[in-house]
Amino acid sequence: MPSGFVLTVLTDEKYSTYQQREDQAFYNLLQVLKSRLDYNLVVQHPILFESLTVTNDDACMRELRERIKWALSELEVLKTTDSKAKALKAWKKVFNTDYFDDWIEENNANCSVVIANEEPTGPVLKAGGGRFG
Repeated sequence: MPSGFVLTVLTDEKYSTYQQREDQAFYNLLQVLKSRLDYNLVVQHPILFESLTVTNDDACMRELRERIKWALSELEVLKTTDSKAKALKAWKKVFNTDYFDDWIEENNANCSVVIANEEPTGPVLKAGGGRFG
């Protein structure tokens, strides 16, 4: 993988905001980075007139391109579903983290339905003498 500086230069080169949602902005960034790296793997220093990568066939840059390609394939689910749970699971897999677990669990809890098996047969008797008293 390339250095953090190379990643920063690429991000600065291609990043743009998108509808006030950072997840969409990041997804779009991955798409434009993939296109950019398909075209050219060389990254220029932003101030000095020199290349940050060795050649147009730099192994670290090829690995980055392949990882971005993999991430985009995992995130394809974002285009085909409106399911928040599926989207969170896709981001969890791409970032290889448990950061999204609480959100996934909360989303699943909000989607669950409780069905009562029995209806009450009468009012609650507070005087006692019922099942437990």
